[in-house]
Amino acid sequence: MNKLIISAPFGNYINRPGVTSTIGTFTWKNRGNLLTRVWRVLKTVRYCSHLQLWINKLGLPNPGIMSLNKADACGKILSIHGFNEQEWSNLLMMAYNLRPLMVELNLSCPNVTKTAIKEAIWAGEIAKNLLGEIVIAKLSPLRWMDFARPLMGVGINKFHLCNTIPSPGGGLSGKVLKQYSLWAVEEVKQTWGNDVKVIGGGGITEISDIDDYIKAGADHVSVGSMLFNPFNWKKLEVFKTYLG
Repeated sequence: MNKLIISAPFGNYINRPGVTSTIGTFTWKNRGNLLTRVWRVLKTVRYCSHLQLWINKLGLPNPGIMSLNKADACGKILSIHGFNEQEWSNLLMMAYNLRPLMVELNLSCPNVTKTAIKEAIWAGEIAKNLLGEIVIAKLSPLRWMDFARPLMGVGINKFHLCNTIPSPGGGLSGKVLKQYSLWAVEEVKQTWGNDVKVIGGGGITEISDIDDYIKAGADHVSVGSMLFNPFNWKKLEVFKTYLG
């Protein structure tokens, strides 16, 4: 896995040498074709310039994991999300057959409840037994340690911190997310040190943001919402070169 990672869903469309793309997030069932996904982007994605944040309400649109083959997943991180235990079981078995570089469990449910945590632990345990060391858990910027502690208990030691901030209008990303993600990276690294590997992401638009995540302890950095603007894609080469 390269130092620089492209988050889902942007990794579905952007590939660069020396940069690891994340495809997904895939669900078990079809949740919309390409036209549906484009329509949801146009309908829900907005940029608030004075707060430097993006807001979206995409709702995981994707054609379903059954649309993939091994060539699609080769050398990439495959992000998946199940809405119940049966779906998680199906998704993990399919992920095993696809043989991606890594599998990311998108566990960043906006409503952090005991049920959500219990389901995350169950999915993490199955994933660890089935996939071994290639499992990443992507966590919410809300109560991340409530997920990280029990996941470490079942052997998951790779975390992507963090996903969007939930709000009534949709998920918030961009600079507003950075302070939460840095806090999460610092706390996870201070708790487990070199026993964990952390992908830090949220609000990365400049080299100085990368420096902040590295100082916080991130082993990798992930870019996402800045790629809503195609003019920013050229920065991927700059970031990759900087990270070495």
